[in-house]
Amino acid sequence: MSNVKQLIKISVLVFLTGCSQHIQTTSGRAYLEKYDAMNDYSPDRQNSAIQDSQDINQLIRQAAAVEPVLTFPARIGIARIDSGFLSTIPTDELEAWGKIRQNLGKDFGEFIPVNPMIANMVAKSFDYEGEYKQHQQMIDVVNKVRLGAARQHLDAVLIYEVYSREESDSNLLSIGNLTIIGAYVLPSKSVTSEGYANAMLIDVIQGYPYGTAEAYLDKSEMTTTIGQWKKMDQLSDQIKTEVANKLVVEVEDMFRDLQLELLRKRTRS
Repeated sequence: MSNVKQLIKISVLVFLTGCSQHIQTTSGRAYLEKYDAMNDYSPDRQNSAIQDSQDINQLIRQAAAVEPVLTFPARIGIARIDSGFLSTIPTDELEAWGKIRQNLGKDFGEFIPVNPMIANMVAKSFDYEGEYKQHQQMIDVVNKVRLGAARQHLDAVLIYEVYSREESDSNLLSIGNLTIIGAYVLPSKSVTSEGYANAMLIDVIQGYPYGTAEAYLDKSEMTTTIGQWKKMDQLSDQIKTEVANKLVVEVEDMFRDLQLELLRKRTRS
């Protein structure tokens, strides 16, 4: 497993245990410097168990060796995951992303949707069409998004996933089960929520995790128009859009915090 895959797995699990939005700007170089003195210390190097331990330690060091290089204004990709696959972004959600770009101001940059056709084309050109088994799906989808974002020359990509309780009986992404980005929907939240969405902002080239955000839609928050839908798929889609709009608010806060923290760090350096 590559260092980026390890990084994504670890970062996702850590971030989702906290509040609704979180940022990261720490330096991998500074992090690893604390352990430099320990690099060459290893009694019983010939022991196979010790060697195995060294192998995993090296993978952990590789996972940590990333730097926050994002600067603003930036070209930020937006990739929407629905039912485990990269999807087009509905008009209502695109409008919501457009509004927060305006709120963040000209110094922020721009949002650019990751085109599913481009992502698929690039993935196929590299023969990167991994088997879509449940335990592999997160890595395959995230890497396909990164390939498409790289072809579009994006600085970072915000990958967000939308989930509706209405599809839980007919979809693998059922309550409490594995999701693509969020690993597991927290049972205490999912039992009372009609919709769930989460997002992860990563560096396209390194996979550095700049931040995450999440949102839940309770029944009491659903608009009256949702109740007018008769077909299950229409109701599910509407719930996803509602919770995506809540997620956008959290993402805006995440970007504000991230811009401020990155500016502070560069001012001090």
